Amino acid sequence: MACGKVIGILKRLRTKMSISGPLRIGAVGADGPGLLTLRYASDAYSPTLYRSRKLDNGGIAIASEPLDNMRHNWTPIMPSCLVLVSAGGIIQDLGLKMS
Repeated sequence: MACGKVIGILKRLRTKMSISGPLRIGAVGADGPGLLTLRYASDAYSPTLYRSRKLDNGGIAIASEPLDNMRHNWTPIMPSCLVLVSAGGIIQDLGLKMS
């Protein structure tokens, strides 16, 4: 998948540039109706990302931390994971394939 390829490119560039610190990515993007969420770290400290259960309006939120005190409404996104949320609220958790 493209995200795994980009991470592979970033790792090679970091090696070439002698960057020794860890690579950490916590990102959310949208294509209009859907969301793409990426959580990755080259060490054991991935930036946190959470997804909500369905909201009152039928949508799903993605955030770096739960947005309210109702922690049972939030699920952590696993490290080295890509999450796709479609317009209908269908969630796909995909492991990253590195290249």
